[in-house]
Amino acid sequence: MGRSRNDVAASKDEVVSSFRSLIAGAEDLLRSTANATGDGTERARRNFRAYLDSARDTLSDVEDTARKAYKDASETTDVYVRSNPWQAVGIAVAAGVLVGLFAGARRPN
Repeated sequence: MGRSRNDVAASKDEVVSSFRSLIAGAEDLLRSTANATGDGTERARRNFRAYLDSARDTLSDVEDTARKAYKDASETTDVYVRSNPWQAVGIAVAAGVLVGLFAGARRPN
């Protein structure tokens, strides 16, 4: 289970990194068009800036929500395991047996 949690965390980090790169590229685009003139260009630049600011805020909110959900899940798991250590061991053993059975069943003869 720890491996899948690491995979999810790595995937989340990759998405966040890609999104940040996209925002940085968009900001570079806005800077490079700063000298362009015209009402339509200025209006498009303002709209794009508003969209970019909104996207940055959304990314921040998603990160905060994910961080809080992870913390809550970790605390809940910790409380459960401390309150029911033998049940937690039993669940871990059962999960290990199932993984072993599935891994053994996939092996070609």
